[in-house]
Order: sequence, then structure tokens, then C-alpha cells
Amino acid sequence: MFSIPKFVQNIVLCLTQSTLYTLGEQYSEYSSVSANRSELSFILP
Repeated sequence: MFSIPKFVQNIVLCLTQSTLYTLGEQYSEYSSVSANRSELSFILP
């Protein structure tokens, strides 16, 4: 195994965390929208 410099690890970690955070935001938005849709379809059959 070749050793990765510390600053490269930090950059990769920051990118990974920001990507995961963005994906989490989009997923929570999508799940809330789909939950609202299912409630509407339950009210209006």
C-alpha cells in the first residue's frame, strides 16, 4: 500500500462529507414530498 498524504485525505474526507450532506438534503426533501403525495392520494382516492 502506498501512503496517501494527510492533506489529500482531508480533501477527500471534506468532499465525501459534503456530497453525503447534499444527498441527504435531497433525499429528505424527496421523502417529504412523496409523503405529502401519499397523504393526498389517501384523502382523495
